[in-house]
Amino acid sequence: MKIVRIVNFIIIILMFTSLISCAHPPFYSAKEISATIVDGETGRPLEGTVVVAQWIYFRVGLGDSGDVDYRLKILEAVTDKEGRFTIPGWGPRIRYPFHYLRHYAPQLSIFKSGFLYSRLFNNKVKNTYLRISDWDGKVIRLERPKSEKEYWESVGDFQDSIGWYYTTNWEKIKQAVFVIERERKNKPDKYHLSGLPDDARKILFKE
Repeated sequence: MKIVRIVNFIIIILMFTSLISCAHPPFYSAKEISATIVDGETGRPLEGTVVVAQWIYFRVGLGDSGDVDYRLKILEAVTDKEGRFTIPGWGPRIRYPFHYLRHYAPQLSIFKSGFLYSRLFNNKVKNTYLRISDWDGKVIRLERPKSEKEYWESVGDFQDSIGWYYTTNWEKIKQAVFVIERERKNKPDKYHLSGLPDDARKILFKE
């Protein structure tokens, strides 16, 4: 009898996850993202700002299973002298079984030396195969830090947002890595920023 209950429980879970999986599209694509980044105080275009766009998978299951630590797609860009950047569109790509993109994908992680890092999501609820960023065509304003401590905490947050501690996609975020490495060289000793792992250093710096 106990074995029957266990089997029934497993069947119910499988049926539940299958129903949730069916609620998501069978494949994903993304529209090109173009925007302008400026100084939030002066409105001056910010050249050399790094933008990392990530479409992050989540698990299908009972409740919120959290981040799978897998990026369906990662792309980066650097702003020109007018503060403009473009992230190219992509797709279609088949959705992994029991995985899905949440409505706020893509996530944009934005950093410019001397400014606070910014992380932007979609606010509108979407569950479609074509992902369109709410920030496409917008002007994005970056703010300056109010203190040294706030700035270096912000640099650390940028590290974390691009998966610094667990990613294997170093070549896809190399501009972000180069910027963070430059910041680390100027960092006061009392603040902590994680160093670049050996495998990433071999890939990006051929060391």
